Amino acid sequence: MALVYTELPLYQDFYYRYAINIEGQQRNMNFYWNEREGAWFFDMANLDNTSIVYGQKLVSQHPMLADSPLESRGITGYFLLLPNNLATAMSTTDSTVVPQFYKLFYIYEDE
Repeated sequence: MALVYTELPLYQDFYYRYAINIEGQQRNMNFYWNEREGAWFFDMANLDNTSIVYGQKLVSQHPMLADSPLESRGITGYFLLLPNNLATAMSTTDSTVVPQFYKLFYIYEDE
């Protein structure tokens, strides 16, 4: 088995969406900045907009959704937000920091 890394683009806009291939399936991704929380969040849906994940906070260096039972929806991996340089890891409470200094990956095992 091999780990497969899919990088998801991050942008400076306070709300953006795009479609991306995750584990062989096209998924709609919505990313948005929540001023009250001081954090970035994302939603993931199938192409027909059936929700898979709603309101997941982007947390640095934590395997997001690793413990969620999403296998029935074709999601067996997890999302991981990593700083571009561990020596300069910054707080993610500024809306411009995450798109500028972090990379987001979806990671899963391929047989």
